[in-house]
Amino acid sequence: MLQRGQELSSRDEPLAAWNGQQSTRAERFHVIFNGKVYFNTEWVDAGQRPGDINDIESNPWQYERDATKAEMARLGNPTGDALLEDHHHPLKT
Repeated sequence: MLQRGQELSSRDEPLAAWNGQQSTRAERFHVIFNGKVYFNTEWVDAGQRPGDINDIESNPWQYERDATKAEMARLGNPTGDALLEDHHHPLKT
């Protein structure tokens, strides 16, 4: 199992709310989605939603920890009910 910062990343991106982040190089994103923090274990496409249990085998997002209330208040906490306007995919707030 890959751990944060191993093998993939040329750099770790700061924690942010998930908004369809997409790899253009070997970035490791740390994102808040639905009250949890996830990181990508490989290159990620904008349409791959963290915590998507329907695509668990091929989903590059891995659970890292629960997000704190302070992190969610500061950065946001997208859920499955919003729309990604730029990508026509659920979850952009």
